[in-house]
Amino acid sequence: MGPDRAKTMSAMMAALLLFIACVARSASACEGGTVADMLDEAIAEGIPFRYLQRALQEDPGLRASLAAAGPVTFYAPIDGAFAGSEGDEFFPSLPEIARNHVVASGDQRLEDASFPRGVKVFQRTAACNGELVIVGDLIVPREGAVALARKLLPDLEPGGGQPALPQPSGGCEMGDCCDVAPPGQYDCFTQKKFDKCEESWMISGGYCRSSCNRCSAMSKKYPRISFDPATQIVGSGILYQRWTNITCETYWEGINMITCPNFWWNTVDTLYTTRADFMKSAPESSEWIRDTGSFQAPAGLAAQRDTATRMTGYFCPQADGDHTFKVSSDDNSRLYIMDADELQNWALSSSKSHYRDYVSGLEPWVEVGYSKLKSQWVGPQRGPKELRKGESVFLEVHHKNGGGPGHLKVGVVLPSGEWVHPIPAYMFDKKCGV
Repeated sequence: MGPDRAKTMSAMMAALLLFIACVARSASACEGGTVADMLDEAIAEGIPFRYLQRALQEDPGLRASLAAAGPVTFYAPIDGAFAGSEGDEFFPSLPEIARNHVVASGDQRLEDASFPRGVKVFQRTAACNGELVIVGDLIVPREGAVALARKLLPDLEPGGGQPALPQPSGGCEMGDCCDVAPPGQYDCFTQKKFDKCEESWMISGGYCRSSCNRCSAMSKKYPRISFDPATQIVGSGILYQRWTNITCETYWEGINMITCPNFWWNTVDTLYTTRADFMKSAPESSEWIRDTGSFQAPAGLAAQRDTATRMTGYFCPQADGDHTFKVSSDDNSRLYIMDADELQNWALSSSKSHYRDYVSGLEPWVEVGYSKLKSQWVGPQRGPKELRKGESVFLEVHHKNGGGPGHLKVGVVLPSGEWVHPIPAYMFDKKCGV
């Protein structure tokens, strides 16, 4: 082969390779990751998208839509958004639900605040052909997402650029146990993901209380208190808190001499009638009990001398009917049960200035007046409590150990007659899985 022919062949080969590259490039929606790629990355990171994965398996065309030239915005609902939807006549198939969350026209982009039922946005990820928006609720698949939003909010005008970060449905006041969005473009989901929850500006600003697990009873009444660890409340699971060196001494308040209650070393009254730090200063230790845990003090901690324990959580009834709560403790303990109205009363109208004083003024549902063996349980002095399925109530237990082998645990007899002891942590969820 002559030199000229070789050059010609090389030029033809280069042109062919360039053509192939161009064809390959044109076959892709764009350079960089598409919305479909961003979804794959989110799944790989562990974001709960099991329902969407099933939808992608059942409808291969859905992935093609997310990888199309765009612009395309996919409002991707996490697994929790599907709770209760399967079997509903309005939700005939997962692919239909998923497709209803795809907005493929750039001029019909939904503003987050226009979502039906106040859909919450967790994270936004830009893609070369649009955007992946992770949301916590479903857009009802009737008439299409955009049409439905415009039907509910006829004054909606499509806008460009970055939408304002959303507030939870109904708004979020500074003291409420919900997420006040921080300034800037990053939402609470992203701030938590990048370990920003404990930064001073996040705490002092009262941002992202719910996502960062910084809700407290004192903050609810006094929004200026950004976070009070002594009255902390968790939305799911059980919170265990412990104070040490809870002793008693006689002291004066003005002209009144405050004396120690009888058997002060092991009675709960010691926690309320002395200058004890219980619930008025940060606990020496705390533990968030979840997953396979249960409503009982961690082994060894409750047995320490002169300690006080506070255990709290939102119990979610699994069925309507009477629930009989029982407590076993060494030394004394009290179980308070508060529904939504009682907690709201504390925040809005109680004359008590501190949450500890409010709770201790309530009538306990169960009181253990003297030490019990671990096999001994004390039933409710107020009788069973009637609860409704899916409507959580707040359980708060105060426990005092003077010395010896202290312990604390709570059980419940369900409406079915089943005796569950101690109550597992998965039964504690303020929203009852919704």
